[in-house]
Amino acid sequence: MSLKTPPRVKSTAVFSPMALSKSPDRTQDPGNGSKRLKTAISDKLLNLEVFLAADYSQVEIRMLAELSEDPLLIQQFNSGVDIHCQVGHTLTGWPVERIAKDKETRRKIKNFHFALIYGIGKNGIYDYMIAKGVKISRQQSMEYYDAYFLKYKGVKRFIRRMRQLAEQEGYVETLFGFRREIHQEDESRDTYWGNQAINSPVQGTAHNLVMLALALLHTKPKTYHLLQKPLMEIHDAMYWFVKLRDLPTAYHQCKALLEQDTVRYTKTWFGKTLKIPLIAEASAGFCLGSMVDYSGEPVAEFLDSWRKKHQEVKKVSWEDLVQAMIEGTV
Repeated sequence: MSLKTPPRVKSTAVFSPMALSKSPDRTQDPGNGSKRLKTAISDKLLNLEVFLAADYSQVEIRMLAELSEDPLLIQQFNSGVDIHCQVGHTLTGWPVERIAKDKETRRKIKNFHFALIYGIGKNGIYDYMIAKGVKISRQQSMEYYDAYFLKYKGVKRFIRRMRQLAEQEGYVETLFGFRREIHQEDESRDTYWGNQAINSPVQGTAHNLVMLALALLHTKPKTYHLLQKPLMEIHDAMYWFVKLRDLPTAYHQCKALLEQDTVRYTKTWFGKTLKIPLIAEASAGFCLGSMVDYSGEPVAEFLDSWRKKHQEVKKVSWEDLVQAMIEGTV
């Protein structure tokens, strides 16, 4: 599906109190735009459709915990504390609070963890992290690797088990039992089969959760009546069109779908009880290029936040933005 906003979705009236005004100075910066947005939002504006997107936070690492059944990783996720900070504490001994403030160290841990999910071994960790722009020495990357598997033995067993399964049976499975064929001699792939044996179950399970959510939209249309216009799915993020007036309610339906019902029906339909919580994060906007984080705020607050982001992305003045909205070229 094209990422281009359909013609009917116009953001010309995003700030209709200004754009629709008959005042001769409607294109001037109001100065108190936030106040005006809160006091005058027209029906025409509220009936516009806006993008609502949502995906699971840290879903690959969560699925690694589920599939490996690693007790320490599961415990850390259930604590509710940032997982990268906790793993960083485990590997370095630094307090979680220190790592939370040290963005560079947290970034090291995050990229290290993703390297494992991609199946990268001890000798390849350094090159992967350097390619990601992470400042780390080869020695430190190897120390992280050794320290990680000393503590997260369930993950170590999972990696060994998946490679053995691919080598002996020619496939690996997601948590839901969906299989992917993996053969050592496969000319159609340009990636190492051993890496695919680790990555496929993890990312495949994450994708299965999205497919389960889509199935629930179909089977429970009344419960999720505001989410009946799914547009696309990109890297396990789901996108909808919802009317601006319905955005806060649609957000809460989205959270219930991804955090509660998918967990419930994972057990009901597949007999699998998830050991860690699923956390969904959302964003919204009239243009995909200027989406803003969204957590159910009132419409007026969202509009103000999006206006600022869109002006930043487009690097246009208030006057030019209003004129573009009037002309329908935002």
